[in-house]
Amino acid sequence: MKPLVDDLKSKEKARASGLGAAWLSLALAEDVVENAKEPADHAQAMAEQTGDPEVKIAAKLAQGAYKLKTEDFAGAAADFEEAYNLQKDGPNAGLALVMYGNTKINLAFGGEDNAIVNPGELDSAASTFVKAQRLVEKQPGNELLGARALEGQAAVVRYKDKKNTPRRAA
Repeated sequence: MKPLVDDLKSKEKARASGLGAAWLSLALAEDVVENAKEPADHAQAMAEQTGDPEVKIAAKLAQGAYKLKTEDFAGAAADFEEAYNLQKDGPNAGLALVMYGNTKINLAFGGEDNAIVNPGELDSAASTFVKAQRLVEKQPGNELLGARALEGQAAVVRYKDKKNTPRRAA
C-alpha cells in the first residue's frame, strides 16, 4: 500500500489526492486498520488545504473509520457526526449515519465483561439508523446503505432483547 499512498501524496491536485486517500483509507480500515492511518491523515490534510466540502466529508469518514476500528469510539462518533453535518442530504450522508449508528452501538458496551453500560446509546443508534434509512430511500442507488441501516436496527433490537432477558439459573 505504501507505493499507492506515496503516489497520492505526490499528486499536485489536492482535491483528487484527498478524495482518493479518503476512500483508500475506508477500504483499508476494513482489512488491516494500521494501513488506513496514513491515507486518512493525508485526506484530512488535503481537506484542510482545499476547504472542499466533499473532501472534508470523505476525510471525516476516513478518520472515523480508522478510529472506529481502533476502538476510539468517542472520536469516531464525533467524526461521523461532523461528516453528516457537513451535508445532511448529500450522497455520503447515509454512509455517515450508518457508520455513526454502528459507533453508537459500540459506545453502549463497556467494562471487563463487555456488558451494556450505556443503554441510551442503543436508543441513539436506533434513531440514527432510522434517519439513515429514510434518507437513503430518497437517493436512488443507495439500496445497500438502506439494507445496512435495517441491519443496524435489527442489531439494536437484538442487543436490547439480550439486556432485558433474565439469565436462567444453571
